Amino acid sequence: MAADQPLPHRPDPTPPAEARPWVISEVPPERTRALRRRVLGGGRRGRYLDDAGPDGAHFGAFDGAGRLLGSAAVHPEPCPGDGATGTDDLWRLRAMAVEPEWRGRGLGKELVRAALAHAEPRGATGLWCHALESARGFYLALGFVDAGEPFAPPGAALHRTMFRRTVFRRVSAVRPG
Repeated sequence: MAADQPLPHRPDPTPPAEARPWVISEVPPERTRALRRRVLGGGRRGRYLDDAGPDGAHFGAFDGAGRLLGSAAVHPEPCPGDGATGTDDLWRLRAMAVEPEWRGRGLGKELVRAALAHAEPRGATGLWCHALESARGFYLALGFVDAGEPFAPPGAALHRTMFRRTVFRRVSAVRPG
């Protein structure tokens, strides 16, 4: 493919809102605990799984029968590392879990959108996460960029810190006098 040709477009798998076989709503963290343990593994408790803090939120995606298909959580937390993100108004996306048979249908993207819709009006200028390396393509497609090298937490699969700006602030140009 020549450099001047547009990149091929990947169709958006997300059905229109009126045709989606799921509903996303804010839920108490304990409602998503079993799914997160089954999909993400581990038996950890505490902030990692349950505490989004007073400003944060947990979201669940449910089918028509009320079965939980996916989850996400978001809360204000500075991004660790080298400062590549350039802002203190960051929120952390975590506990992303989607039932394997529901992946690739747009449900995960809608959970990230719910997290963004919650965080932006509360002052977030960016989201960051510790993404599983196997999910890196998912996050890249949603506008996240690498913000660190791959790492393996003790007893866990390979992860990578990723970042996405939520809003773009206007910057006024200053012309030299």
